[in-house]
Amino acid sequence: MNELNLWLLYAQYATMQKMDTPNVTTQVAKVTNVSSNTTSVLDFKSTFVQEMLPYAEHIAQKVGAPVSALLAQSALESNWGRNTSGDNNLFGIKSRNGKEVSTSEFINGRMVQIKDTFANYQNVSESWNHYGQWLSRHIGTGEKNIQQFMNAISVSGYATDPSYKDKLLKTTKSIEKVLNNLI
Repeated sequence: MNELNLWLLYAQYATMQKMDTPNVTTQVAKVTNVSSNTTSVLDFKSTFVQEMLPYAEHIAQKVGAPVSALLAQSALESNWGRNTSGDNNLFGIKSRNGKEVSTSEFINGRMVQIKDTFANYQNVSESWNHYGQWLSRHIGTGEKNIQQFMNAISVSGYATDPSYKDKLLKTTKSIEKVLNNLI
C-alpha cells in the first residue's frame, strides 16, 4: 500500500470516527509531488467524496434519499468543500445567528446579490446532522429515487435558483462517476 492510499484510508477512518482530519488534498498533493493548486479536478472531487461518504450514508439511511444526491447537494453548495457559506456549513443553510456573507439569490425572477446570515457548525458532522434534520422536516423520510429527491428539493424552497434542480442533477452525475471510480 502506497502513501497516497494510506492518507485516503486515514481520512476515511478519521471521518467515520468524527476526528479532525488534516487537509487531505494537501497531503495527497505532497505525496504525488503535485502542488495543491494544480491537483486535478478528479483528485479533489474524489477526496471530497471519500471524506463525506460516511456522513452521506448515515443521512441517507435516516431519510431514504440517494447517497449520490446528498453528496451532490453538499458538493454544489460548498464547491466541493472548498467554499462554505458559514463555518463548516456544507449546505448553505441560513440562520439568524452565524456568519453574514454576500450571496446570490433569485428574487422576482432576477439574480441579485444580497447579504444573508448562514449557520456556523463546529465540524462537518454537525453540518450533516442539521442537513438531515432539515430534510426530515421538509421533504420527509421514506425511500426516494434520484428523480423523486430532486423534485422534493425543488418544491421545498431549499434554493431560489430556478435551475437548481438541473445543477443538482449534473453534480449528482459527477458524484456517481467519482463513486464508480472508487469501487
